[in-house]
Amino acid sequence: DLERDDVAATMELRNIPTLRQLLDVVRDSGLGTVLACSGSMAAIGLTPPDVEPKVDALVGWTAILQRTAGATDRFHL
Repeated sequence: DLERDDVAATMELRNIPTLRQLLDVVRDSGLGTVLACSGSMAAIGLTPPDVEPKVDALVGWTAILQRTAGATDRFHL
């Protein structure tokens, strides 16, 4: 999961959208893609079945850089 309960609660108290809410807006808009880096995923002990349902694609860091080349806004979480 992308959010810790304490962080989400603090964001809610401050009337700030949580990371989950922001990702839902991006996904619903059709204007962004949520990619997961396979190397980072493995480094924190996640497997493809853990991640694939939550992202649009599972790719390597090189593929992420290629897909976002020239992008003015690139977010890393």
